[in-house]
Amino acid sequence: FFCQVTELMAFKPPGKGNNIKNLLITGYPGVGKTTACKHLISAIQDKHNRYSSICKIQGFYSQENRKNYSRIGFDIVNIADGSTNMLARIESELPKHIYDKYKLSHSRSFKHVGKYVVDLDGFEKFVLPIFKRNKSKDTVNIFLID
Repeated sequence: FFCQVTELMAFKPPGKGNNIKNLLITGYPGVGKTTACKHLISAIQDKHNRYSSICKIQGFYSQENRKNYSRIGFDIVNIADGSTNMLARIESELPKHIYDKYKLSHSRSFKHVGKYVVDLDGFEKFVLPIFKRNKSKDTVNIFLID
């Protein structure tokens, strides 16, 4: 999968008014879905782009977290302010405060997905305010979830 940002921005589905409601990008791991999303974000936020003044982008994407060239987990990045939060780690790489909570927790706060421990509470605390912010009077033309 490889898609030029201009192709994504020029995409117009058939129909009255050609207003796109949803654009889903799917593919196997490592084919470039997140990379395409990051390029789209950069293109829309670029001051020199003709779309930057009429288009606002919000949401979040995930990014790999690596240590010594090995993937140890994933973080979430808030598009609006660039802040990050841990989404998942292999157990041996969990930060101590989260590891302690994980070991003591018998709740649904953590789930295993493959070799990763996912911090559901941390995810919700980080992501839900992004959705609430979307309900403000500001116009959001694109809400990206990766």
